[in-house]
Amino acid sequence: MKIGLKTGLLVSLLLLCLAIPPSAAQASEPAGTIAVKTDNETSMNTTTSAPGSAPWLTSPGLNTEEQGLYHLPRDHQWHSGPTYHFNDFDEWHYFTFLGKDLTTGHNISLFVCNLQQGWRNDIQRPHTRVLVAYLDKDEAKFYSHAIDPTGKFVTTGSNGNFNYTIGEVGKEQGLATNYSYSQERWNFKGWATNESNMTAGTPYNFDVTGIVKIPGYIPMAYWGLENIGFNDQYNQNPSTMYGLSYYYVAPEMEMNGTVTLDDGVVHEIEGIAWFEHQWGNFQSPEQLRYFWGYARFPNGDSFTWRQYYGSPAGVVPTTVPFNLTAAMMGWDSPQIQQNRFAFVPKGQPPQYAFGPSIVYTPIKWWTSPITNMSYPWYGELKTPKGTFYVSPSSTPSQESAGAAGPFIEGALELHNGSIDGPVVAEGFCELAQLPPLGAPIARGLPEATAPGYIRFDGGLNHSVKKQN
Repeated sequence: MKIGLKTGLLVSLLLLCLAIPPSAAQASEPAGTIAVKTDNETSMNTTTSAPGSAPWLTSPGLNTEEQGLYHLPRDHQWHSGPTYHFNDFDEWHYFTFLGKDLTTGHNISLFVCNLQQGWRNDIQRPHTRVLVAYLDKDEAKFYSHAIDPTGKFVTTGSNGNFNYTIGEVGKEQGLATNYSYSQERWNFKGWATNESNMTAGTPYNFDVTGIVKIPGYIPMAYWGLENIGFNDQYNQNPSTMYGLSYYYVAPEMEMNGTVTLDDGVVHEIEGIAWFEHQWGNFQSPEQLRYFWGYARFPNGDSFTWRQYYGSPAGVVPTTVPFNLTAAMMGWDSPQIQQNRFAFVPKGQPPQYAFGPSIVYTPIKWWTSPITNMSYPWYGELKTPKGTFYVSPSSTPSQESAGAAGPFIEGALELHNGSIDGPVVAEGFCELAQLPPLGAPIARGLPEATAPGYIRFDGGLNHSVKKQN
């Protein structure tokens, strides 16, 4: 394009944006059009919106669809539709709570994860799982629960609000989630009874409410997107969300409510939760090989990390019993080039770091007397904010178990100097070396194997059509 033409285009665009009539500059073109001529004299007329409509340009060939990475409150909802109608779909609302049991006066942690994944033909919707873990730190007593509710899935929603229920409240097993946009209030209910078909644990009931406070919702990882699992094929696909996840957290959620365990005592709880929402088509090979965690400091600052691991034994399938020896080989294969870190100063935007700027090195291991799985529960955590030492809070015995195998969902402490040094922060973590691809029952759709169907192909396979 010639310099003079380029300048004229910029002036015309500026005048259009400022709503200055063409007569104030050059009136050689009809109102509402911009003539753009290149060196080969090809021209394009771009028509602006009609009076009273949107102020941006509209024309065939211009993409005017909204394209922000997140659309809140809409994206607080669980997701459906053709993009996520795959066996690799995974999504959860998740929180970890640190606070007080006002009934006993004890310090506690509470973990709840409501997730949906893949597709089940028998119920014609994604597979649903609820994971719950409760730790009484003062008594070093840990409770772990897992259910797979298959009851009716009922949803309502309008004006940013929504409500989900699976199962009938008080009967057998289920969950309920209610979100109020105007109040930024989340209510979570979950229950299992003696009649429940529990994957693990004993009956429970919880009803807790969280209010999201400043800084609100913070995107994690690469300003909102994270690969899940070390992928040595590097075939993640942002067009289909294969091997990727949308991922944001609310690091300051004031929470209170009640939890009833199998002792029958109604525990009134109060404290701060760390809330997460994550979704995508990321049930890809080796997606469940990582050490994830967060820690909160007394001044309100917090940070979160994830260290990834490979699988020297190759793909370790879901078997009964699960091959723990093969799974544990992953702990010897950290893939620190994919590590990620986010520091969240209290009430402020996040600061990110990646790769070897965040490294976890085991110092001491704990072996479960129940499953014989070993976990690197104690170690050195090098971060951009300094070096800390990780240990479990109260007890290392915070192992959960599901259909896929055992894992840690546990409260942790950060120390200065050594694993026995003074505690400087408290938090929560996951330590997982689990089989890939999710539960077999959740893979009820045809597997997406063609290049471009879900995996990366550069957008060049035009013959592939999305599932619908």
